Amino acid sequence: MGNMKKQTLIFAALALLIAVSSIFTLQGCAKKEKVIKIGAILPLTGPAAEFGEQMKKGIIIAQEYWNNSHKITKIKFYFEDDQATPRLAIQAFQKLTMQKIKFFYTTLSPVSLTLKPLVRNKNILLFADASHPDITDSLTYNIFRHSNTAYQESKLIGSFIANKFSKSKIFLLAVNDDYGIAFTNALEKMINAKENQIFILGKMLYNKNTTNFRNIAYRVIEQKPDIIVIADLGKRLGLLIKSLRENGFKGTIVATLGLTLGGALKVADDATINSFHTQLEFNREDSFFIKISELYKHRFQEEMPNFSILSFNSILLMAEAIKNGNGDPIKACKWIHSLKEFKGAGEKMEITKYGDILPTLKIERTR
Repeated sequence: MGNMKKQTLIFAALALLIAVSSIFTLQGCAKKEKVIKIGAILPLTGPAAEFGEQMKKGIIIAQEYWNNSHKITKIKFYFEDDQATPRLAIQAFQKLTMQKIKFFYTTLSPVSLTLKPLVRNKNILLFADASHPDITDSLTYNIFRHSNTAYQESKLIGSFIANKFSKSKIFLLAVNDDYGIAFTNALEKMINAKENQIFILGKMLYNKNTTNFRNIAYRVIEQKPDIIVIADLGKRLGLLIKSLRENGFKGTIVATLGLTLGGALKVADDATINSFHTQLEFNREDSFFIKISELYKHRFQEEMPNFSILSFNSILLMAEAIKNGNGDPIKACKWIHSLKEFKGAGEKMEITKYGDILPTLKIERTR
């Protein structure tokens, strides 16, 4: 009996040992939650603050949606304000890299072009959602762009004018920055290359600190254009349009996407009569778009603007790349480059070999 009792105790002890070992083995095999830090350098104050806030809200929804949908790979954003200034963007980038952040998101052409040499050939992935054509190229394997480009927008506007306003005289106006220069050069080249009976009277680049456009408006109107094309954004663009109308311009104004940003429409008010502008176009009947729009409305108590949708889709793609690259920036880049397209909210995102993802654009009447 004593031997049997002893054997029973031994078997019980072995069973307990096996059970405990199994628990620790399962715990060891279970994957641990991984939180990947992402730096977002955006214009949260200053002239492009409205634009930056729209992008930030899209990022917040993307982070919440992703983290609620995935148990292992999580993302966490660290926001820095560059005030749309390259110098401050560099400072923000340096601060974030000191925190060992290797994934970044930014916007606006001057800032994106400034950060480009800082990340090239580094163990970093950068999404630079901005319009200048030179942000991506054959040498920038680790930089991606989900945005309209100056070439894309100039082509759309040029075709629109040629089809709707043949035999027109036009004047080009733009803020003197990387995008304004690229846009006017591209549009000028396109129009001059075609036999469409459109004549460019001239072009003018103005300083980004300009607030009084009376002299500029007078000089442009003096040329007697039928159409004035403007590349800018925010209140400055609204002031320019208003000044053109107040000084007697009754022709057509065609503006870039920036007319929808930074209070431009509010400042211009009735001056936008007989004007057109480019706009992002999404499939608003898409079930995924509807779902994300509802999440956004519940979170922020407002309709989801286009640039929030744009940033949401960018972050969704970045998060998928981080997961598939197991948190390694270069592996994440390779995964994106292996794709031909990616399904976002209301958008089929086609990815070029240079890392460009061009959203669909349309031209609509402003008023």
